[in-house]
Amino acid sequence: MYDEEKGTSRRLRVCEVCNETGDDIVPCRACGIKFCGECGYPEKNLCFDCGDEVDESQEDEVDETVEESQEKE
Repeated sequence: MYDEEKGTSRRLRVCEVCNETGDDIVPCRACGIKFCGECGYPEKNLCFDCGDEVDESQEDEVDETVEESQEKE
């Protein structure tokens, strides 16, 4: 693809989840899959699958901390 503004040609990136092309394609820091902003959390560099796993593990850690603090009381 030719970028008229920059006067250069560049390859379009393809999301490995939805197969759409775009400029916002980033690799997941956990699994390495390339995804777009609609298929993950680009600000965290995590695809939805890995991002949801991280969220669940963080929730589990919070639950364990709450249980431990209640046991001490």
